Amino acid sequence: MGRKKLGAVLAAMLVGLLVGTIGLASASSPADEGHRFKAIEPYDQGYDTYTDLGAPGLSQGDLDTFHFEVYTPNGKVHLGYETSQCVVGSVTDSIFTFACSSDFVLTEGQIETEGTLDGQVSRGPHGLRSRSPEAVLTEHFAIMGGTGRYRGARGQLDWGGGKDAIVLSFVLISE
Repeated sequence: MGRKKLGAVLAAMLVGLLVGTIGLASASSPADEGHRFKAIEPYDQGYDTYTDLGAPGLSQGDLDTFHFEVYTPNGKVHLGYETSQCVVGSVTDSIFTFACSSDFVLTEGQIETEGTLDGQVSRGPHGLRSRSPEAVLTEHFAIMGGTGRYRGARGQLDWGGGKDAIVLSFVLISE
């Protein structure tokens, strides 16, 4: 093969590689193509139990378990419930960190999530459920799997405090 032909072939390959790379970079992410749904957990339909297992007061190793009823965004259709277990992983002078595992037991299957939460020591665990006039989805958990309709699901759960309820936004990506 002559030098001119070899140069033309290499140039064509380089252009193809660049076009392919740009195409991949501009394609929508799997999260954009996932199944999305929203739900709420009314504050008046949830409770928690805090167990002080470490040093007295908020300390590493303490456990907080939660239960919330889950509804459609308008609050009219009951979808199931959430149960969560959060362990205090670290405490500094002003911030504590929860490591959480949450199971959403819904009418069409279950969704398992994992994530961490940072809270202010002065406000304690209940400060994580702060109410705000508009829902601000400040927390993000990984969706680790599911059963039934959600079998093999992966993705992200975005959630935060609203005026009367915790607001949940699930983005599910099936394998």
